[in-house]
Amino acid sequence: MKTFVRLLGWIIISNSLILAQSDQMHRNKNHGGNWLSTLEYLEEGYYQHAVHSALQYLTIEPKRYQLVQHHFEEIARTDAGDPNILVFADSSENYVRTPVPERIDAIVTALRSVIVDSSNHNPLQAAMLLAAIAIQTREPKAGLDVLVSVADKVDVSAALYQFASRTEEAGFDEVSAQSYQHYAISPQGDPEYQPGSLLKQAELYERQGHHTLALAAYRQLVERFPNRLESSEAIYRQCRLLLHSFRDVVATRKLLQALTDEGRDYVSGPINLLLAECDIVANNLDAATERYRGLLAHSQTDWAARYGLGHLFYMRAEFDSAIAHFDTLISMQPGHVLTNDALDLVMLIESQRKLGHNHELAKFAASILLQTQGRIHQAEQARQGLLASPNDIKIRVLLDQAAAFSARAHSDSAIATYMKIIENMSDHREVFTAHVMRAQLLEKGNQLIEALKAYETTLLRFPDDAKSAKVRLKIQQLRSTFDATG
Repeated sequence: MKTFVRLLGWIIISNSLILAQSDQMHRNKNHGGNWLSTLEYLEEGYYQHAVHSALQYLTIEPKRYQLVQHHFEEIARTDAGDPNILVFADSSENYVRTPVPERIDAIVTALRSVIVDSSNHNPLQAAMLLAAIAIQTREPKAGLDVLVSVADKVDVSAALYQFASRTEEAGFDEVSAQSYQHYAISPQGDPEYQPGSLLKQAELYERQGHHTLALAAYRQLVERFPNRLESSEAIYRQCRLLLHSFRDVVATRKLLQALTDEGRDYVSGPINLLLAECDIVANNLDAATERYRGLLAHSQTDWAARYGLGHLFYMRAEFDSAIAHFDTLISMQPGHVLTNDALDLVMLIESQRKLGHNHELAKFAASILLQTQGRIHQAEQARQGLLASPNDIKIRVLLDQAAAFSARAHSDSAIATYMKIIENMSDHREVFTAHVMRAQLLEKGNQLIEALKAYETTLLRFPDDAKSAKVRLKIQQLRSTFDATG
């Protein structure tokens, strides 16, 4: 086994030699030697020397930064306990490294010492390498901290933006939002990209449920860059957030009116759709109906308005009208993002009417209207009165109840409700949703072991479900987290 590992080591050196030799074709031998020395130091366990050699190489060949970064990233992934996932997916280094637990710690220590005493090397390159390693070891906050720590020495704005993008791609939304914020306030940040950075920050906060922080970021964008297109988008998103999360119809209408009065470059369709929702929340259902009809009169292919009108008829228990609009959407736009929801409601309406459950269906639709309007207590009372309904309605009532608990940050109650569905209605086709939502809440609450078990149970129970691919991905991500943290 030792001979095989040694052979792999020589294969690693050989492949890296090929890369380094290709660099030497148009320059002298000494320039390429620093990278060869880096590889030799890494192989022999002289990690501090390896770091200094790599940084010296970058002083001579700054365009080869990606080569050095990817190499250290691969070491970080390997030593964190995940040797089967290669960063160099498209390179010639198709091998599996043997983890050396002390190696990445020594590399990190050496890079940090460079930042403290940057007289001989570029502190930005050291910080960027540390940030890249931190993503691989799933410690992204440490990566952001090190970039911010050198901001008084060098311009880190471009590195911050790249780090924000990479952490977002890796699913580290909290750190990504903070990184976009640092870029947005950086004196060296490009004003051309700073509005988009703030928009991204707000979007990530909104995705995490940090609605107050998201509103603050949107407002900051509007104040700092009032004449940019991103500012109009930020105003619209504020409106959407104020209505959907805070049910503040007055503030929403005021901002939408400002968006219209100021002649901002923003299409009227989304504004009118949101105004229709304002009418619904304010219980002015006739006005909402007319607004949707006005949109459809302007464009029969406004599928969001078509669905909105159908859903309004559904909540009003005008089921024939609801089906008519849903059927138009389904037949004309089978691939639309709202079509599956429309089809699901058509199937529910038709199945329950066929079984003679018209009364329960109407009461359930009314509970959805109350929840949409933010009349939380009345909606909960309505749901309680439906718990003895037939299973197809009962399970939807419980799913809505769990979602309502979750929206109010009552995660324990939401998880308990999902568990009730899983235990008592295990054969229902909608139970998959309960499994996934429970797992997501456990993960959001940082109960990662329980979340992993929940996802694994879901996959075992529903291996052939069309949505199981996302569950498999979640399982891989969580297992990777445990490998990285031990």
